[in-house]
Amino acid sequence: MVKFSIDIAKKSDDADLKKILRKTHMPGDMSLTFETEPSFFKAISILGLKQTVLAIRDEEKKIIVGFVIRSIKKVFIDEKITNVGYLSSVRILEEYRGSRLLYLGVKKLNNILDKSSEKINFTTIISDNFYAQKVISTSRAGLPNYVNIGVNKTFAIKPTKKNRYNSLSKIKIQRGIDGFSIEEIISFINENGKKKDFFPVFSKEILENLTSLNFNLNFMYVAYIEKKLLGVIGCWDQTEFKQTIVKGLSLKYKLLRYINNYFLTHIYDTPIITNVGKKIKAFYLNYIVIKESDKDVFSQMIDAISNDYSSKDYNYFLVGLDQNDPLCGSMSNFRSFNYDAIVYLVNSNRKSLSKDRIKYLEISRL
Repeated sequence: MVKFSIDIAKKSDDADLKKILRKTHMPGDMSLTFETEPSFFKAISILGLKQTVLAIRDEEKKIIVGFVIRSIKKVFIDEKITNVGYLSSVRILEEYRGSRLLYLGVKKLNNILDKSSEKINFTTIISDNFYAQKVISTSRAGLPNYVNIGVNKTFAIKPTKKNRYNSLSKIKIQRGIDGFSIEEIISFINENGKKKDFFPVFSKEILENLTSLNFNLNFMYVAYIEKKLLGVIGCWDQTEFKQTIVKGLSLKYKLLRYINNYFLTHIYDTPIITNVGKKIKAFYLNYIVIKESDKDVFSQMIDAISNDYSSKDYNYFLVGLDQNDPLCGSMSNFRSFNYDAIVYLVNSNRKSLSKDRIKYLEISRL
């Protein structure tokens, strides 16, 4: 009988952890791998204040066969700064999935959650990841309790050079924060962002940390009227340290790719569907903050970003919004592909969150 051990991964495990990412595909009509070259640990540093990687080892073969990550994020809950736990990247090599391995790993994680000071832990699972959905629905002793708290939608939009909005609009949109201080930007982001649960706290320290990960204020767009801020949105290309590779397409998607890439994208500006074996060239919109959730401001900012990036070599950019966010109404103005992720509380009291509050998950840091 194979003997397994579970411990906290070390920097020396970097190569083995990257190998598991290359070998474990996310299922769906478009099968993907999420890779982290050149450094696994550098890539996961974006997840939050602290990251713990639980490595599952085959003691006989002396190899890592699976892992799960728990990170600590500083976010707003009910407008208060709160540290929460985020569970992500549950990966197990396919040849080990029929064993008790997943159960043992999740049980170990459950013990950590029970002892942690964070009272709120959450995770997200792509809606068509049926394997993961099946696992969490198993009512076995020692496993965490999962509670569905909503759906987060991700929209993939092709950058195009089109002026969809009235050029006579009084709203001014610029890339970079010229004319505004860093303090003004930080204050605007936090004061408006805190109205949505799970919105990440922004600070000079966090900005400094992100600078080494290819993000700075030059990648932020601001909208304003007479120097009064109306919106802030960042653009973050993470391909220097995180890559998404297409590993397979269903028959339906192979047909769709042919029709889309050779016809629809030229007529309707739909995003290009990447071929098998290729890296998806995309960037994220992050720190999406629109005063009073003004859909007109949001649409004009998306349009400006789309125009600016149309000459660059990107398949699309990604926008993440809670399904109940009023800003979702703006997405109908743009051709996009989208997918849903179900958000779960894990071993957390549902009463710790207000049911009527909109959530904001920073998809660039999931």
